[in-house]
Formats: sequence, structure tokens, C-alpha cells
Amino acid sequence: MKILIADDELLVRRSIRMFLTDLGVRPDDMVETGDGFGLVEAIDGSHFDLALVDIRMPGMDGLEAVRRARETAGETDFYILSGFDDFKYAQEAIRLGVKDYILKPVRRADLEKIVENTISALEQRRALLLENLNLATAALLNIPGYTAHFPVPCRPVLIADDAPAQPFSVSELLSVDNDRITVIAHRDEGYVLLFLFETPEYPGYCREYLKDLAERYQSGHTLVEGRKFRDGTCWEEDYKRMRTLACLRSACGGRRLYPRTCLPPMDSRDFLPVCRCCETCLETYGKSDYAGFTLACEALLKSLEPVRQSHPGRAGNISRYLAEAFGLKDQSPEGLKSGLLMAAATFSASSKDFQYEEITAYIDRHYAEDLSLTGLAGMYGLSPNYFSTLFKKKAGCNFIHYLTSLRIAESKRLLLETNLTIREIAERVGYYSASFFIRSFKKAEEITPSEYRRKG
Repeated sequence: MKILIADDELLVRRSIRMFLTDLGVRPDDMVETGDGFGLVEAIDGSHFDLALVDIRMPGMDGLEAVRRARETAGETDFYILSGFDDFKYAQEAIRLGVKDYILKPVRRADLEKIVENTISALEQRRALLLENLNLATAALLNIPGYTAHFPVPCRPVLIADDAPAQPFSVSELLSVDNDRITVIAHRDEGYVLLFLFETPEYPGYCREYLKDLAERYQSGHTLVEGRKFRDGTCWEEDYKRMRTLACLRSACGGRRLYPRTCLPPMDSRDFLPVCRCCETCLETYGKSDYAGFTLACEALLKSLEPVRQSHPGRAGNISRYLAEAFGLKDQSPEGLKSGLLMAAATFSASSKDFQYEEITAYIDRHYAEDLSLTGLAGMYGLSPNYFSTLFKKKAGCNFIHYLTSLRIAESKRLLLETNLTIREIAERVGYYSASFFIRSFKKAEEITPSEYRRKG
């Protein structure tokens, strides 16, 4: 959420900034200006979700600035801040579509309510956009020749698992607060496909987000970047390129990120079948399909032998890839065969009784900390995918939902029984961002934290 503060008094701007920072607004998401011309210029050059505007400013007053800014800022929420309790000012503000007319001095409670209302309206708009984007991306994948037109630029990313014991967790990725980008995730034949959509406030952020993804998931995953687009005209051709590169990754030497300009090797047809066998091994192992895994291993070893003769370098890459994926030491043909079969037996042996009561007791004690499904699964010697499946079966909901319900329940108690600020409560229940806490609370309870406190 980006906020514009327009007031000719420096101390007023600084106090508003301090209050907003205390509510969890990032400092780099606030812009200040001391006059009406600065407000219009800022609105013309960037997108703001909220503008707090003083009436009396030099050069151009706040109402005239709002009138001009309205021409290019249709989705900005404007609030007038004034020391003048004058009906004609309020009447003009209402005519301009200003959300409210707040008398100075501005109180913390006023700003808290404004921020919550803005977040609530923003979430409603994003929910509608998300619904439309979900439908469009699903159609893009399932309807041949579909040419969806997206309202914002899209950058697709294909993610493939390289370590079957550490599958990519979509729920964990989407549970991380990031209002600078909209992420749509689909699973498609063993891969995770992310559609990254830029938000109006942060144009160009997709590049930074992709860089962060590559750094965060470079251990155990391969990322293939797609070409940026707004309609699906060239989608099928580019998606075929992405999937081919993902399939060939075992033979290409351990590369973790394939950029959008990368093309499959010219000689890929010679070793594509053995790469597909690698894919099947990873997929069946991840699904605990031990019969399928055994058959896939046999097909893999058989198809790898001729590649050793014709493309020894590619075959060496595949052997190293398998050794890293399954923790094998011997990369010889016999070593791979025995090692892969032992990997299946070892993984099967780890399928012991799920310690549900102990796990939930741990979550109940540590819900306010930085808990993750991957971290918990590692503590109990299970793969994240297997842990998630067993947890949902026992709890009746997934891990993220269970953790969120604990945090929201405790926040409701603190809202009614203490005078802690929204930010303090957010921190106590495990949210590093007050704005993310407000959004999560609104989603769970259908009212904001302050509204819940007032009703209680």
C-alpha cells in the first residue's frame, strides 16, 4: 500500500509518518509533499492507494489539488485533514468524492481507522482481480488457442523439483505477505507454474521478485523464466520451450535458473527420452509410488546406457543430478541402480506413525514464531509433501490454516482484553507486518481488528 502525505507543515507530515510506521506501513511506501502542485505531480507520476491531504497549502489548496488529481487517480482514496471546521469545505470535499473530512489534530485512532478502511477496500478490489486472473490463467492452460488479455503485465515462471524429498510448497509461498505482486499458482504435470502479475503501485517489481525466488529456491529446484506478455498470443509456443528446458535440466549441468532468452540445446532429441525417465523417477518417488518408482528406475538405467556412449558429458550430468537428488555416492551404473532402490526402501521406512499430537503441541507453543511447514517436516524427518498430506488428514485442514487460526484466536483475545495497539498485537501473534495482520484478520472474521474491538 502506497500513501501520499500532502501538508505544508513539516511537523504534521512527520507525525503522520510516525503513526503510519507504527501501524506497519513501510517507510519507502510513504511519499511527502508540502503543497498542492507537489500532490498533483506525485499522483501523475505514480499510483497511490491513499492520499492524506491538508486543505490550506501554498500555491494550490488541497481541494483544488484533489480535483485535478482525480483525473488520473480514480482508485486513490482521498482524505482531507483540516484545522477548519467549515461546512462549505466539507461539502466540497464530499462533492469531489473524498472519503472523509478529518479535523486536526489527527489522532492515532483516526489514522488506524483510515488505514484499515483503505486496506479493506484494496483487498476487495484485489479479490475481484484475483478471481478474474485465476479464471484467465486456468483457461490459458486448459483451452488450446485461448488468447487471454490480462489487465496487467504477466511474467510466467516454471518451477521443477530437483530433490523429491523437498517439493516446492505453493501454500508456503502464497502465505508470505507481499502486496507488491499478485501470484497465481497452478500445478501442471509435475511442475508448478507461477504467473506473476505486477501491481500498479510497483511497476517492474516482477524482475526483483524473480531474482528473490531464484535465490530462495536454488537449493533443490530449477526455475525456467517465461517471456513477459499481456495476452496469450505466443503463450503455447513459449510454454513448450519452458517445459522442454525443465525436462532437460538433468542433462544440462545443474543450472538453477533458465532465463527467458534460453533455448533448448540443438542435440536435445538424442537425450530427451532419458531425461523424461528422470522426471518419472522424481514424480513417482515424490508420490510414494514405490512400484512405479522401481519401474521408472529400470527404464532410466536402460535408456542411460546408450547416452553414455553417444553423449558422455550429458550422461555424466544426469548421473550427478541423480546422485544429488537422491543422496547417492556411487555414480557408476551399478552404483546408481543399487542406490536408487535403497533410496526407495529408506524413504518407505521413514513412513512411521505420524506424531500428530506432539506436532500440534509444538505449534500451539510456538505459533507466534516464524514457523514453516518445511521446517517442521525437517524436524520430524519427513518430506514437506508427505508431512502436509498427513497433517491435513489428521487436522482436517492444511498447516497454514491451522497456524492462522491459532494466531487469529489469540489476537481476538488481546483486542478485547488489552489496550495494545494493532501493531503490538500483530507482533505478539506472529505477524511481522501490521497491514498483513489486518488483511488476514479481515479475511478470517470479515471485519477489521478495530471494528472487532469496538463491537466487543
